[in-house]
Amino acid sequence: YQRRVHGAVADGDDYIINGSKMWITNATQADWLCLLAVTPTEKNPNAHSLIIVPTNLPGVSVTRKLDKLGMRSSDTAELAFVDVRVPQKNRIGAEGKGFIYQMQQFQKERLAAAAIGYSQCDRVLDMTQDYVKQRVVFGQPLISNQWIQFRLAELRTASATLRQLCYHCGRLEAAGLDFTREASMA
Repeated sequence: YQRRVHGAVADGDDYIINGSKMWITNATQADWLCLLAVTPTEKNPNAHSLIIVPTNLPGVSVTRKLDKLGMRSSDTAELAFVDVRVPQKNRIGAEGKGFIYQMQQFQKERLAAAAIGYSQCDRVLDMTQDYVKQRVVFGQPLISNQWIQFRLAELRTASATLRQLCYHCGRLEAAGLDFTREASMA
């Protein structure tokens, strides 16, 4: 198996894009993509840039839709790019700064994923607590077992801690401060 390196080579006022991308969210439905592509320069042969690529251009294709275990409300697919011509004006920001831009965006995505996580965790804990109150083992509800009470308390504490960490990240972001460490922790 050889990984195809994704690249966009300057050609006049355009980029010519060749390569493939894996695990692209909403790829089968998208009208355009924000593509992180290698845009080599003399100074930096591994520079990356963010480029807006309309999906209806010749050479853009979905090679396969991926079957996921969860998050089925949005599809995920593998894409191929063969001699796709895109105007350089479709580049977001400065050439070669795309990786930095992408890493900055990931902090917000991590924070959103953590917020989804604690809300789902709270719901599962509510369901679990209802179950252990109703489930009778050896003549007693499971909730009467001290270990189960301790474990539920630990899990509620972890969920509440995650919620507060997310709120803290939100405050840092609103103040224009870096929250990379905290978002990574969440």
